[in-house]
Amino acid sequence: MLCNPVGHESLVLHRSYRRLAQHLAAKGFATLRFDYDGTGDSAGSDDDSSRVEAWLASIQTAVEEASRLSGMDQVVMIGTRVGALLAATQAERAPVSGLVLLAPPRNGKAWLREARAMQAIKDSNLPPSENAEPDKGIAGFLLDDTTRSQLSALYLSKLTRAPAQSALVVARDDLPGGEAELVAHLKDLGVNAELSVAPGYAASNPEDPFKAVVPVQLFDAITRWLERAYPASREAGEPDSSSAPVSLRTTVLTDPGTHEQVVDIEGNFGILTGPVSPNIRTNTAVVLLNIGANHHVGSNRMYVNMARAWAAEGFQALRMDFSGMGDSSLNDVGKENDVYASRFMAEARSAVDLLKERGVTRVVLMGLCSGAYVAYHTAIADPRVAGVVLINPLTFHWTEGDSLEVRMRKSFGSTEQYKRRLFKVETWKRIVKGDVGVAKITAELTRRVGRRTTFEVRSLLARLSGGIAEATDIERGFRRLCARGTSSLLVLGSEDGSRDVIEEHLGKDAAAMKVVKGFRMEVWTGTDHTFTPLRAQRRLIRFIMGHLVTEHGNG
Repeated sequence: MLCNPVGHESLVLHRSYRRLAQHLAAKGFATLRFDYDGTGDSAGSDDDSSRVEAWLASIQTAVEEASRLSGMDQVVMIGTRVGALLAATQAERAPVSGLVLLAPPRNGKAWLREARAMQAIKDSNLPPSENAEPDKGIAGFLLDDTTRSQLSALYLSKLTRAPAQSALVVARDDLPGGEAELVAHLKDLGVNAELSVAPGYAASNPEDPFKAVVPVQLFDAITRWLERAYPASREAGEPDSSSAPVSLRTTVLTDPGTHEQVVDIEGNFGILTGPVSPNIRTNTAVVLLNIGANHHVGSNRMYVNMARAWAAEGFQALRMDFSGMGDSSLNDVGKENDVYASRFMAEARSAVDLLKERGVTRVVLMGLCSGAYVAYHTAIADPRVAGVVLINPLTFHWTEGDSLEVRMRKSFGSTEQYKRRLFKVETWKRIVKGDVGVAKITAELTRRVGRRTTFEVRSLLARLSGGIAEATDIERGFRRLCARGTSSLLVLGSEDGSRDVIEEHLGKDAAAMKVVKGFRMEVWTGTDHTFTPLRAQRRLIRFIMGHLVTEHGNG
């Protein structure tokens, strides 16, 4: 069974864990992936009390469930980062057959130091006035004082009894750790422990899930150890006739008044959240489309929180994974993590088909970044779409071969951001040190100025001649949506590169669409591209709720 890390690391590792589970299953090891209470797709939230104890309880429940589902009496827990720390802690309380600890931190304090450093980098990109009173978030996830204190109390070096019969400790390949000392400590406790230096951890755990590389060599090292420690009693893939039939629940109660159901969307994975007691708003459903390479929980688990909050108010929400993303198979078409793949528009329309078959009358498509791109173009092609919510779109045009350029643009802030930073001493210090890519930033700003100038000159010439400037294809698209009654809501970060993208097509502050009924654009301060600050996430959930009620929630 695979024990997740927590927070942002769990998002980045999702694809690798899925591939590891498939790899181990193919070798004959029944493998369970699960989410702790209040994380991923599980019920609960970061706001609940006693998070660490709840996570440990989740691990024990998963141990029991893994044994029940597989019919096996030996359980091996594989944990990464904090997942390794939690697995070993729970195994000390209730020992298991084996442990695989990937890049384990020495203790919870060490992990928190790294997490706070990552948060400090993100905070530095926000306007100072919005960062005066930082919230309790770490990289987009709430870790309150109690949770931090509980994590800080976890020390692998303080284990007092053997958590397992055998253990494999895999050292991280980017920073030195205390893996050798941990192996020695486990041996002192009577554990048959080994140290592995197989590469792959660093490449599998970058900041952006899009850049994560599946660590094949690391998987092979784990598999070899498992095969030595637990020789197969039957051929891989042969069922155990003595085990009880497997019973899986596809519908669960998540919060009072809401429920969730796993659905198949033409072969792709989805989770439909809705109210237990339907009302007139239940006829409206929001489809939440993949954010970059994040799976269906969304960046910062924001999609889960959105779906459940809106379902509590009577709406339905469908979180889906496109093919080759999250928990959806590739189906031999294209490649994994191809975030702007042209096939996604057809798959989004399949989600509309599913909802229409279930009696939904109004479907709203929503996405952030690449999800906004898919939402816009799907709505243009499908008149059944009643509304779109586009958050920080970084492009409206993509062709094969453009994906790397589009992804790189994410690293650039808005022109307004660079104007603000130009007057900061810290910026010039970084330039002198060579920490700022001046050439790349200059090239990007030059490109923006050129496109914005083209838009303004075209508008000026039209006014001088007494005519109307020719609309861009994107402006025409928005006008077509609004004309047929499809509402368009855009939410942009004030210092996000999406502001410049909108200006290229719609003019400054979307001036070309100002008087068009059904179009609305909001520019917010205090957030980054993926809405990492908790206050920004919560504001966004409430704001879109208000939009849904006003535009789509009254029959």
